Amino acid sequence: MTAVAFSPPVQPNSTVSMPYALAQWGVPCGTAPNADWNNGSGNFTLGTALNEVYRRGLWLRFAGVGVNSSTGGPESSGLYWCVMNSTTEGQAYALSSITISTTVPVTTGATAFTPFVPLASQLNGLLPTTAGTHVQSTGTQITVANVTIPANSMGANGVFRVLANASNNNSAGTKTLRDSVGGVSLININNTTATGGVLANQTRNRNIATAQISSVNSYGINSSPVFTTFDTTSDVALLWQISITTATDWMILQGATVEILPAS
Repeated sequence: MTAVAFSPPVQPNSTVSMPYALAQWGVPCGTAPNADWNNGSGNFTLGTALNEVYRRGLWLRFAGVGVNSSTGGPESSGLYWCVMNSTTEGQAYALSSITISTTVPVTTGATAFTPFVPLASQLNGLLPTTAGTHVQSTGTQITVANVTIPANSMGANGVFRVLANASNNNSAGTKTLRDSVGGVSLININNTTATGGVLANQTRNRNIATAQISSVNSYGINSSPVFTTFDTTSDVALLWQISITTATDWMILQGATVEILPAS
């Protein structure tokens, strides 16, 4: 589902508008580990078990055939809607009649992708795939969700706040989730044996729409602030990105909330 744009109410005799939720979801999306595609009809077996059986579905990013020496899987790299039968076995579905403001696979531009559960009418059977082995991308930022901060929604002294939850497998490899704007990381989680974490940060305009400070607080440990200069008088793409160092690992963004606290 996508956030519905509206004009937030303004407090009487004040230049500060009421805070409001811009986007919020609890539909999981993340990166799949290495996998075997069993046939040409969207059935796969993950090489590393997920933390639970996602029978209600989730979005998983797979590399396309020929990427990272993958011999099997979908034709193109991207996020695909999957339903799991166990912690390792599942099916990927083809989608049709998508009318929301998104693309599948997900791009990294300003077009928002808020993870959603497809309607039955949008499922067009199992995804056509090639039998073989899937090898996940390593050492690169993979976008799994994307929310647009609307132009002029913050004001010169406004704030946007993010709260997001993540899970991952326990291994020696590093699994990283970050939220970022314009390639700049605002906050990140770096996990190896820890199997989850929370992103909690706020980005504040500094009395001008083109200069910000982001407070970074992960696991309750304060770190240096992040200073940015993106233009909030234009649409701003806020990305959640996952990076892994070992292709057998996985990481899932379980859900997120984005709030706007406007102030002129």
